[in-house]
Amino acid sequence: MVAQMEHSRVSAADQQKRIELEAEVQKLKEQVARDVAERERFAQEVRTEIEEREQIKREEFRAQIKEEIRAELREEMHSMLAAGQQSNLPSNTENDGTPVPLVGKKNNKNQLVHNLFNNKTSNSNVTPTYISAEQLRKSTRTRSRQEDTD
Repeated sequence: MVAQMEHSRVSAADQQKRIELEAEVQKLKEQVARDVAERERFAQEVRTEIEEREQIKREEFRAQIKEEIRAELREEMHSMLAAGQQSNLPSNTENDGTPVPLVGKKNNKNQLVHNLFNNKTSNSNVTPTYISAEQLRKSTRTRSRQEDTD
């Protein structure tokens, strides 16, 4: 009997030790899970921060490109205006020199067309050249053959 009691005490102590070890293992598993979750949160924060910085860089780049394009367009527009003034091309101005707005009322478009083709403001040295339908067909055939060979 003493042996049974001793055996019971040992098995109860082993079982108690096993329960304590299982509890410790469970605590360690929970700690590992918390550590993994924390690392994932940190990694996500870093990814988000990187994405935000890259988005800011893209927006700055777009703004820079837009500004460069605007500057090029302004330069081109100024050079075209300067060339237009030198070659006496018709402009979007009235006969008295007041500018005709390009947008706005419906009749502004008609006024602009009138100004472009007004004999007083257009280049009077240029005479209109008329071509026949046959000449037009021949020229387009020639161009299409040239494009095919290129």
